[in-house]
Amino acid sequence: MVVGVDVTNFIAISKSSKEALKSANLLKSVQINCLIEGDIGTGKTTLAKYIVPNAPIINGNNFDEILNLSTLSNVAIITDFENITNLQKLYEIISKNRIRIIATTKKKINDDLFDQFFGVKIFLPSLKERIEDLKPLARYFFNEAKKTLGIDIDEHSIDYSKLDLSQNCISLKRSIYFYILSKNLKDNEIISILEIFLEKNIGTTDDYRKFLYLYEAPLIKVALNKYKSQLQVAEQLGLNRNTLRKKINDLKDFL
Repeated sequence: MVVGVDVTNFIAISKSSKEALKSANLLKSVQINCLIEGDIGTGKTTLAKYIVPNAPIINGNNFDEILNLSTLSNVAIITDFENITNLQKLYEIISKNRIRIIATTKKKINDDLFDQFFGVKIFLPSLKERIEDLKPLARYFFNEAKKTLGIDIDEHSIDYSKLDLSQNCISLKRSIYFYILSKNLKDNEIISILEIFLEKNIGTTDDYRKFLYLYEAPLIKVALNKYKSQLQVAEQLGLNRNTLRKKINDLKDFL
């Protein structure tokens, strides 16, 4: 059991996540509009669903749905609030029909706009700033991936330093799934993946040389990690040292 995981899978281990969850718990019992601010993949929609579990979710890009808001519910989650094109119309709809909104945004909303629509703001920092949440989140996605993919693998094999946090939970989840899949790929499956890539990218008279890096880069990278020196790498791979140095230089972006 992972401490701090509620039914919406919002992890609350770090100080900032605990504060956000505390605010969310208060908002479950009071009818106040709330804005949840944070970068992509920080858990904004998950937290909004925790506050109002049965509310419809409307994307700010879909103004037709926003116009029909009064027919949907007396409470709604609006994602990408910053993309709404007619905020005055939204304000008229929610005021006239007494609709409560829990909104999420990736961009900072100016104070006047915030004061017009909301009573409370919750900010969710990036995962790099909530590092205590990383391992519980990774374990959650790891167990989910094992079940979804039907692959049994020891979670202690995860190298947390190699997990992708560039898009927070979105990239973290993707890198966990990729990690589990990559640990279980057979050679014919690797060939199939390369076929898909090459099918979209070949088309010049120099394709053979152009795509050799797909084989050479991982081979040399693994050899450099495994052996103590470039001399040993050259000997093990059957390459001239000067040839190896040139390839390392050519492939530096991948090594």
